[in-house]
Amino acid sequence: MDRFCIIGGDKRQAYLGQRLIDSGSFVTYYALEKCDSAQQDYAMLDTAVLKCGSVILPMPLTRDGKTVNTPLSDISILLDKELGKLFSGKRIYTSDSEKLIKMTGLSKDLVFDYSKDEALCIANAVLTAEGALAAAINESPCSLFGSRCLVSGFGRIGKVLAKYLSAVGCDVFVSARKDTDLAWITALGYTAVNIGKIKSSGTYDFIFNTVPHTVFTRETLTGICKKDCSYIELASPPFGAEKASFDGLTVRFVQASGLPGKLSSKAAADIIYDTINKHR
Repeated sequence: MDRFCIIGGDKRQAYLGQRLIDSGSFVTYYALEKCDSAQQDYAMLDTAVLKCGSVILPMPLTRDGKTVNTPLSDISILLDKELGKLFSGKRIYTSDSEKLIKMTGLSKDLVFDYSKDEALCIANAVLTAEGALAAAINESPCSLFGSRCLVSGFGRIGKVLAKYLSAVGCDVFVSARKDTDLAWITALGYTAVNIGKIKSSGTYDFIFNTVPHTVFTRETLTGICKKDCSYIELASPPFGAEKASFDGLTVRFVQASGLPGKLSSKAAADIIYDTINKHR
């Protein structure tokens, strides 16, 4: 019987644990005590880990760069050499493996970074795009149908999101830097916008950002946002715009990072389960 200790994270970890149990594995949880379906069996982390041959850490691994991400717990778990000693000899499934290895001293041979699996990344992009549409509908008084939408970035999420927006009747503009991406955007029937020329590309009802660095300054937002425009932030830090840039503008800023864990936790857990199952 495979024995797993699931540490920290959100509802995805609870669903993941249930999938593992259903498959015949032994599972114990730690630092998930605020989730009714993932109550921990042991008071001490060392006891929980001792019972298992594998440890599953959350996505993202950390929010503050110092401790394991534990939004459903009051427990703080330092990412340090002591944690590395505790995990020594265990199979570790994690996201952000480089940070984990650097901070804990774990051998990279024992660490599998499930967040780097391309199939997982694509599936998560689908969930993020679905969630982006939900966020736009819930947070805006405007209809998506017939609206002018700008998707910033043509990576995994941008590709899927542009397709979804087009399917519901939006006039879709997609910004990118690379000539090849701009060519593909045009070939797929969207309007291509060089990312350096967004300011002169027109005005929008919705802006969806997938680029994790500053694209939209206050000056740019002032020029391209229609009244009641919604800016949907899908990127990770440092994000596509500073929140202060929206002060005084009639633009709805919607922080929508991490949508798979918030809106589609069971589906997201199934994706993680399939990835881990391939690499057991």
